Amino acid sequence: KDSPWGVIDDFICKSFKAARAASYSNTKLFYNDYNHASMQGDYKAKSDKVFNMIKSMKQRGENECPIDGVGFQNHININYDEANYESIRENIQRYADINVEVQFTETKLDAQNICRIANGLTGLRAPSKLRPPFMVKFFKFALSSLIAPLWKH
Repeated sequence: KDSPWGVIDDFICKSFKAARAASYSNTKLFYNDYNHASMQGDYKAKSDKVFNMIKSMKQRGENECPIDGVGFQNHININYDEANYESIRENIQRYADINVEVQFTETKLDAQNICRIANGLTGLRAPSKLRPPFMVKFFKFALSSLIAPLWKH
């Protein structure tokens, strides 16, 4: 997207350098964004673009373009299948491969239609899609991908 900051040459690296200079020595600098955790479907293009930008920053080095990590603002859609979860795991791994920390800065179970669906049902019975299998699938992913890597370091 166009940004008013785009008129400043190399504005992202200049911003990160200024932040590093103004921060405590143990402060970590993260690029944080949404819709780039999964590498499936509509998310793939942005996911690859963000990864390539972070990789380029990392390759330029600490003195020219400091970066410590990337933040995922993750909205887990109720229709996510195993391929979506696996692509997030793969995305985490490719950042690890270039020594970039990943943090889930926001994780939301995106089920905005649940209320509308539930309001149209009699007896307050939720559709099977909204029952435990969805929650089990999400928490299985969370335990294997989000919590476990914290203990590896």
